[in-house]
Amino acid sequence: MKQIAAGATADIFEYDVANVLKLYRHGFAEEAIRYEYELTRAIGALGIPAPAAFGMVGHERRTGFILQRIEGTTLLQRLLLAPQELPQIAKQLAEVHAHLHGTTVDEPTASRLPIRQQQEALASGIRQAASLTEAERLHVAGHLAGLPAGQAICHGDFHPDNVMIGDRVWIIDWMNGSLGHPAGDAARSLLLLRFGTLPADISAAQKEALSRLRNQLADSYSEHYRAITNTPAEAIEAWMLPVAAARLPECGSAEEEAQLLAYIRELLPA
Repeated sequence: MKQIAAGATADIFEYDVANVLKLYRHGFAEEAIRYEYELTRAIGALGIPAPAAFGMVGHERRTGFILQRIEGTTLLQRLLLAPQELPQIAKQLAEVHAHLHGTTVDEPTASRLPIRQQQEALASGIRQAASLTEAERLHVAGHLAGLPAGQAICHGDFHPDNVMIGDRVWIIDWMNGSLGHPAGDAARSLLLLRFGTLPADISAAQKEALSRLRNQLADSYSEHYRAITNTPAEAIEAWMLPVAAARLPECGSAEEEAQLLAYIRELLPA
């Protein structure tokens, strides 16, 4: 099979004319792969623009699933090609995210979906944040418990490399999808834009360029998202502490972990 894309945890291969195969690294938890597969199918049935998923596959001791092949350019690729378009890209990113959060489900429908609750997913991440002290974890968990629940579809990994523009706008990579509060999902995006480890498959020069642009992109995305959704800045800021703590076990680099720890400890009471 011909490989057509590489990611931090999975690679994309040609499968046939209409489909691709997403294969995760050897040893990656099959439970997590199945969750993404089943959620991707359910998300598509709700009318959200996610590529269709057709079946799980094992290949050379790796597990993955077949996905509808979509053609297009991610917003990250567009930013790398035309950094002067950052304001328009940030606005489009915010518009797509706000539109996604407009999809809400009632409790009976939610009970039939293979989707985790945002608060439960964050609480699990906080418990696994070994770089925090027990007292810090308890404080963050208490803060999270005081935040509002929600019934919106949340992506959990919404950033420019997961929005693809082709014959339509596509939202890809649903492993962190959940049902919850839009402000929490927006906080997660802000965190990734500011601190997330940059993709491994871009050049050093591109990483340097993105490093210079990331805060501007985050600020512009936040401004547009809040204007579109009429969300106060304080509503998103309230989620930053638990979202940052839950991110710690997933950090893509020691640098990201160190930055997040410093950020978290700025937010914690002295």
